[in-house]
Amino acid sequence: MKKENRAGLYLTVIFHLTVIIVLLLYQIDATVRREESFVIDFSKQEEIERQIKEMEEMEKEKDDFLSYVNLFGYNPKYGIEGKAIGSVTYKPQPYNPRCPLYEA
Repeated sequence: MKKENRAGLYLTVIFHLTVIIVLLLYQIDATVRREESFVIDFSKQEEIERQIKEMEEMEKEKDDFLSYVNLFGYNPKYGIEGKAIGSVTYKPQPYNPRCPLYEA
């Protein structure tokens, strides 16, 4: 290989290595910035606490939550859509029910 060809090859290799190093440094910098911008989000926890309070209030009004376990109501006008779940009881639930679903 001629001396001029080797010089061109060396310059090409140096150029490509420099580009790779710059890209890696940019990626490392982006990762570090992402980790520094950590934000604690309590919105899910607040939503869960709100739902628990709401359920406690409903339980004070009428203590029948366990009666609804594995019980799905469906509009008798439209029926059940899709594949039924074997462990669930399905009962028709009209628009204006006269009694709770578990008594129907």
